[in-house]
Amino acid sequence: MKNRTKHLIGKQIARLIILAMIFVLLLPANVTDAKTASKKGQESSMEKLDTRLQEAFKKKDVQRYIVILKEQVDTGKVALQARQRSANQSLSAAKTKKNVQQAVVSSLQKQAKGTQKGVLSYLKQDKQNIKAYQSFFIVNGVAVTGTKMAAQKIAAMPEVKTILLDEKQHIISDKNDKNVPEEGAVEWNIDRVGATDVWKKGITGENAVVANIDSGVVGEHPALKRQYRGYNPDDPEHPSNEFNWHDAVFDRKSPADSDGHGTHTMGTMVGRDADGQHNIGVAPGAKWIAARAFYGDEGYDSYILEAAQWVLAPTDENGEPHPEKAPDVVNNSWGGSPINNDWFLPMVKAWRSVGIIPVFSIGNTGWFDDADPGSASAPGNYKEVIGVGATDENDALADFSLRGPSEDGAVKPDITAPGVNIRSSWPGATWDQFSYRTANGTSMAAPHVAAAVSLMKQVDDTLTVEQIEDILKLTALRKTDDAYPDMPNNGYGYGLLDVKAAVDAVQKGIGNIDGQITAAGEDKHAPTYKHDVRKALFIGRDENFSIQVTDDVSVDHVTLHMKKKGQEEKTYSAKRIAGDHFDGTYEAVVPKKDVEGESITYWWVMKDFSGKQTTSEMYTVPVKEGVSAGYKEDFEGFPDGWYSYGTYNSWEWGVPEYGPDKAASGKKVMGTNLRGLYAADADMTLVMPPVLVSDQTTLRFKNWYKLGSLGQDIGTVFISKDNETWEPLYQVRLSNERWHEIGIDLSEYAGEKVTIAFHLSTGSESAGWYLDDVALVDTKESSTKTKKLFDQSAEITTAPKAKKDYPYSLDRTGREITSRSQLPVQATVTVKETGWQVKTNPQNGKFSIHHPPGTYTLQIDAYGYEPVKKSVTLTGKGTISPAIQMQALPKQKLSGQVISSSGKKIANATIFILGDEKSKPVKTDSNGNYELDIYEGKHTIKVYAADYIGKTETVEIGAGKDLRHDFQLDRFEKSVVDEIKYDNGSYGKNLAFGKKGNGFAVRMSLAEGKEMVMVTGAKLQFWADHVPKPGGEDILIAVYDAKGPDGSPGNKLAGPIHAKAKRDLYSWTQVDLSDLGIVVDGDFYIAYLQADNYPYIPGFVSDGDSQHATGRSWDYIGGQWFHANESYGNYMIRADVAYGEASTVVRPEITTPEDGMFTNEENITVEGTAAPDATIQLLVNGEEAMMTDADSAGQFFASVPLAEGENELLAVMVAEDGLEYQSEPVTVILDTKRPTLTIDSPQDGDVLTKRKVMVKGKTADEHIHEVKVNGKTADLTKDGKYAAEMILETGEQNIVVTAIDQAENTTTKRITVVVNEKDDDDGALKIEHLTPEEDVNLEAGESVKIAFDSKPGLRATFAIFMPLTNVKATTNAAELPMMETENGHYVGYWTATKNVQTEGAVIEVKVTDRSGRQAYAKAKGKLYINVK
Repeated sequence: MKNRTKHLIGKQIARLIILAMIFVLLLPANVTDAKTASKKGQESSMEKLDTRLQEAFKKKDVQRYIVILKEQVDTGKVALQARQRSANQSLSAAKTKKNVQQAVVSSLQKQAKGTQKGVLSYLKQDKQNIKAYQSFFIVNGVAVTGTKMAAQKIAAMPEVKTILLDEKQHIISDKNDKNVPEEGAVEWNIDRVGATDVWKKGITGENAVVANIDSGVVGEHPALKRQYRGYNPDDPEHPSNEFNWHDAVFDRKSPADSDGHGTHTMGTMVGRDADGQHNIGVAPGAKWIAARAFYGDEGYDSYILEAAQWVLAPTDENGEPHPEKAPDVVNNSWGGSPINNDWFLPMVKAWRSVGIIPVFSIGNTGWFDDADPGSASAPGNYKEVIGVGATDENDALADFSLRGPSEDGAVKPDITAPGVNIRSSWPGATWDQFSYRTANGTSMAAPHVAAAVSLMKQVDDTLTVEQIEDILKLTALRKTDDAYPDMPNNGYGYGLLDVKAAVDAVQKGIGNIDGQITAAGEDKHAPTYKHDVRKALFIGRDENFSIQVTDDVSVDHVTLHMKKKGQEEKTYSAKRIAGDHFDGTYEAVVPKKDVEGESITYWWVMKDFSGKQTTSEMYTVPVKEGVSAGYKEDFEGFPDGWYSYGTYNSWEWGVPEYGPDKAASGKKVMGTNLRGLYAADADMTLVMPPVLVSDQTTLRFKNWYKLGSLGQDIGTVFISKDNETWEPLYQVRLSNERWHEIGIDLSEYAGEKVTIAFHLSTGSESAGWYLDDVALVDTKESSTKTKKLFDQSAEITTAPKAKKDYPYSLDRTGREITSRSQLPVQATVTVKETGWQVKTNPQNGKFSIHHPPGTYTLQIDAYGYEPVKKSVTLTGKGTISPAIQMQALPKQKLSGQVISSSGKKIANATIFILGDEKSKPVKTDSNGNYELDIYEGKHTIKVYAADYIGKTETVEIGAGKDLRHDFQLDRFEKSVVDEIKYDNGSYGKNLAFGKKGNGFAVRMSLAEGKEMVMVTGAKLQFWADHVPKPGGEDILIAVYDAKGPDGSPGNKLAGPIHAKAKRDLYSWTQVDLSDLGIVVDGDFYIAYLQADNYPYIPGFVSDGDSQHATGRSWDYIGGQWFHANESYGNYMIRADVAYGEASTVVRPEITTPEDGMFTNEENITVEGTAAPDATIQLLVNGEEAMMTDADSAGQFFASVPLAEGENELLAVMVAEDGLEYQSEPVTVILDTKRPTLTIDSPQDGDVLTKRKVMVKGKTADEHIHEVKVNGKTADLTKDGKYAAEMILETGEQNIVVTAIDQAENTTTKRITVVVNEKDDDDGALKIEHLTPEEDVNLEAGESVKIAFDSKPGLRATFAIFMPLTNVKATTNAAELPMMETENGHYVGYWTATKNVQTEGAVIEVKVTDRSGRQAYAKAKGKLYINVK
């Protein structure tokens, strides 16, 4: 296999591999299936078994395999929740880290324990088929050594996702000896990355811990001994291995390495001997721990999994995990196939969630692997890891270092480091001898980066995984060459590791820019929901209800339904007041006139864009007058009964992220814009539940406020008895930035029901007003009350406005934007000073950038929006949260008409913006009209139409102005039909990518001397349907011009066109493109893009003829085009074309009737266009039917007779050049015959005992269209049989059947039946003459016949019930089908297998009729199987 970019799944089948990397990281890889579970709906027990495992079972019945369960923990979410809990408790960074580690490991263990019960119970019991097993929690799975029968039983368990072959992997070690440098010298690679400069600052990695998963480590090696975390200087010969060493291969209790690879990589991380004579490590002050997963050049996937789990949580002597003992970084100098090899992803995510930085080698070339685009190995190509490539002593990219991008478009490697002639520690010839050797490989490069992490951690141990990743990339030495002229690139990544620059950046203090990009707009979302149930409703006021609704398509509408006892249901429309169409908050208001009675029951109905409906639970809540003394609201739960409204209203409930550092108590508050400043000119009101006041009632609440500095912003607490006249109780101005409690005496309103409102009027922007711990209390102590709490000399703010508009939601928790009119934007954010670039999260518009302190300019670019520049200043370890709003580019309408040069209106023409793949093409209507939404500015517009020469024209859309632009197309005159091909016609290699959207293309050139060609089709070759499994038929075809960089595919001219592949090596897949009208005047590409992920695709084919490779084949990987490796030969993609030129003659065209029309009229009017005043001869089936003349405008019409059957109409014109020009033929079918029709069942006059009746019959007509029964369209077969199920009323009923053909000829039949539905006393199902009647003895391979008689037409099955004590039975009580061999006689057979041994197995049969009724019976004879 020459190219690791693609799955090579052809004649030479290889394996997915996980290999340690020295010279050759990866062995010849050959894949028949990927480590993935079958899709939903295809999960039979065999389909859950990986194809390679099935192949292994054919060779040997006992195999090692890994059972993966469906339920996996979202470790990132668990970690985030743990961090939030720790932050709320103001815990230290060290305590927070420990809490996160414990939470993640505990969740993983809990998930594994809860979901693996069934699997482990079976494994424990079936000692005959299970040889060994081991449970894991880092990935919810179990490693098993067992039989195929056991694997099938496990696969049948619903909790199991897939079962993978536990593959044996190999390490190929190819070492280079090199002279030992002078004692005391620092290795070239250590100096090159800048480690020595950092050492001078006293930074050597102290207090940091590194780990590796490798072939082990020689713990006694003098360059590594003192750095071992278990090393005890007081007892150096007896280190502690608890928590510090794990052997997944032999369970050896102390560090060892017979291969040398792990000792070498560890030496590069921390190596230095006691005398400082061998400076081989980047971070000699760091401590190391290690897990062995490879030995003697081989190891199993389960070894890697066991080692990875230990790294996550090293175990004590009793095997108990201790996540607090985990390392800071783990080096992984191993990897596997880049294609569809993501089953290690949960392992990597678990590491990241607890702060362990995963570093992986990117992979080396090998015997069959070239450093081609997309060849980077997995897991090194995961975006969740730091993938490391290798450079040499000249800082040039090593020729063996594999390249990116990943299939999802990520730049890989992330960074490069020295990997050529790397001298490091090595085992000696005997156990007590030690050595040093040089080696090459990305295996040698990765440890430099892992060690650099430990140096950064010494400076700041609170650095997050994301910060470390970003700083390593940001500070890397930019590196380009002729092959990789841009940065970042898929050779060097973000550049060469620069340890000094990275540490310097950390010393300055890494700051965070956590921003959000939004824009005005509105979208919709869908029907899953989260709802805080109302606890009570209050009489005398409107009540609002809110619900959070999510959908991955779009929510169409949400309604609230309410019902009171004895009354009709009422419906209220809900309005989205927060979020977006994927995840939004909806609110409905119920008018006060509907809020009455003792209780109300309500529920929600949500519909998405497609009409799918979700109905919530039904909730019954009490109706109350109000709240009174004893009422408390601390806002930790949903603030039931509170609502807000007003101009620029931003009152909301949740955790404060702006203003006060925290809530007065708990976590949540009520405040004005929890994430920023309130708006200027706001007039907003917050209302609490109505209050029933006693003579001792006091309102208490805590508040924090920072209002406008000039005093123009005023907050007032108002009270009202009628919701019209408002009196002020308390007022705030300026600021009081501490939580303090207020008490307001309400006794003068004793006996009243009042409304209390918190009103804020603003003239500027400021931090806001926050409330917490609101309570109504009874108190006699006047000292705790305040009568007058507002400034009498100040002008009292305007009272709250009447609630006219829709009340706004208070619950904006989880909402990513602070304004209901803002939606997230998918944008690219570039730091101009550093070139750092990130993309926003399309779901919420957020982005995060980690940089040293400084002032930076953010450049924000997004499709369809005006670019934005934003200056920000970042302090050391500071965090800023810029909220950036983008302005949508103005859109105008480009409209017009597409006509032919003869003036014919061209329907179904395609118009699109060339080079803008985000703009959707539009089609012309039947009159040739089109309308296209387009941004202002200059654009290149492309128009295609079948049989016409497309046009490319430039238009300029002015500001605020729509534009009309018509296109006139010349007809394309075909001259020569041809096929463009470059392959040899013989299949050679079977290829596939792992991810959908990636694909293959071939560059096509016009024949010599030809200037124009119409692309009429694409031809492709696909592999037979046995590879891959299960495979798929869906494919996508696209056509591109050749105007991309270096002649690569450029502008998309058409597609993607959905098509079906023929998975057959002896036939071509042909895709018709003739109706698209793609006419090109130069080179173009036909591309095949995968419609799904591997293995749900067809295997694509190349000819494998490397000696005659034309260089025309290209790969599309992660959104980029690359030249294909020529060892694959030529991709088997061809183009069907028609050469031709523009027509200069206006050919006649028949515009009416349409081609393929049916009629039952014997004469038809023909209309069309031709040259002005031309004489037109109309032909019907080649015979002249009429002569007519076109008028001065070129229009003609005439009536012609038709013959029964097909009639081909032609218009013939003699042009001025004396040549005859024919129109395209139009076929019209005359059909005057009525269909024949019978009603076979029921018969006229039948008496029916059931209302449900199946009406059946037959119709005959060459052009039958449909049959209707009582107006309902019946099912119709190709041979004219129809059937329709009807539900009739009782009594005499008519059944009317009408057959209609395509010419609208009809035949109708009518019958009358009597429906007399009654219970069928004789309808009971009976089972008779059941055999065997005597006991049967069976040996392996012998069969028993099971038979009985019953009603005909039933579904019959049988089951064999084994005695409960027989745990060796393969399948107990599985239903097996029986055949109806004669009318009402059913037969089945069961064959004994060698692994079943039982006495007295019972045979039970079951029959089921169409109505679902069932009957059971047990045979008298029992089975004695393999009993001697």
